[in-house]
Amino acid sequence: MRIERKSQGPRILLFFALTLVAALLMNLLVIPMVLGTSGEEKIPDMMLGGYTLADVMRIFGAIGPEGRSAFLWYQLPLDMLYPYFYGSFLALSVAWFFKKTGNGNKRIAWLSLLPLLAALFDYLENVMEIILLVRFPDITAGMVSLASTFTLIKGLALMISILVLLLLILLYLARTLARKKS
Repeated sequence: MRIERKSQGPRILLFFALTLVAALLMNLLVIPMVLGTSGEEKIPDMMLGGYTLADVMRIFGAIGPEGRSAFLWYQLPLDMLYPYFYGSFLALSVAWFFKKTGNGNKRIAWLSLLPLLAALFDYLENVMEIILLVRFPDITAGMVSLASTFTLIKGLALMISILVLLLLILLYLARTLARKKS
């Protein structure tokens, strides 16, 4: 698998650093700018349990024109880079740990592609958020439902990806400790 060949320490560290920088910029600078003094705590793509038309109308109304503009012109461009960074970091990390633990079994190695699925649905979610922001307040429940579905799938794929990575790290550590004891 191509991703397995590309999973090297320096590349993984680069994507980790890029993921961290983008996450910090979004969470410490851009999202607070979007939310301003609205009293809202989250933007829709952070609501991994999904959201409704009423939620989006409330949030977009509360953040006002300035918040919606900041969302569209600052948050979403940065969020178009973020899935590439975290998807690459997680996919390469999972592939690397599969190699290191001797679990290169093709039947389960496809799990290293799961973070890329999360990134794909993050992109689809971002496109829907652009549509919602541009069309606000003329948005429909169907549009929001589609965006929310993309958010749910992204969140699920991301959580499973992180769980797989954590399990592989634990397996790697256990095998490393077992080798040192013998």
